[in-house]
Amino acid sequence: MARALSIDLRHRVLRAMREGASTHAAAERFGIAIATAVRWRSQDWAGRSDPPPVGGDCRSGRIEAQAGFLFGLIEGEDDLTLAEMQRRLDEDRGVKVGIGTLWRFFDRHSLTWKKDRACERAGAPVSPKAAPKGSDLGYRNAPETCRCHLDAIPLTLSSQCEEKLWGALRRNCLI
Repeated sequence: MARALSIDLRHRVLRAMREGASTHAAAERFGIAIATAVRWRSQDWAGRSDPPPVGGDCRSGRIEAQAGFLFGLIEGEDDLTLAEMQRRLDEDRGVKVGIGTLWRFFDRHSLTWKKDRACERAGAPVSPKAAPKGSDLGYRNAPETCRCHLDAIPLTLSSQCEEKLWGALRRNCLI
């Protein structure tokens, strides 16, 4: 990629061309490419002597136009997932956006929430080996085929979520 040229150089080249220098002569005099001088001159004729802004967000206007609809969705049902919001935007408004676009929208507006589930952290982590003998969480209660895998699971879950996890492991031998 070519090097960035200063705005001061751009203004000096344009001033020289306004004072009568040809595009080729101005490009040679200031050591820039002829194509650059041609482009600057055409932009100057269009009324833009400064370069256009570089980078930035150019597409968030689509989702920002749906802000009222999205805020209404979370007011009515605060347990919607981003995927559900994405589907509702498409069905109700005909606007197709990605999950990441929705996430960035809520992040820009400082809106965060977590679904109220049993897996919400609710205290100190409990290891399955530390559970009392005979309890539902006990390592010894897991099927023989799963025991070798249970040691590898790091747990920092609430006890309610942990019970569900170990129950599923015992029933289905998922890991």
